[in-house]
Amino acid sequence: MAFTDSSVEISWRVAGGKCECRIGSHKHPDGRCNKTLDWDKRGRGSSGYWEAHHLDGNPNNNSVANCGTFCWPCHESTF
Repeated sequence: MAFTDSSVEISWRVAGGKCECRIGSHKHPDGRCNKTLDWDKRGRGSSGYWEAHHLDGNPNNNSVANCGTFCWPCHESTF
């Protein structure tokens, strides 16, 4: 099961349209990626592309609190 459209939209607004990745091994300069994303570019791609991400790594936990907004490179590198 995936996140609902509503959960993704809420997560996007909370993130301010920026990547929320805080994974230490990614070595983001300020602790968070913060890349600016484009709402219309959800899915695999290059600059500005993003995906909703399960923050706790559990694909069955589709609560809005577990929905993060990650740029595609951060999302992809967590697998």
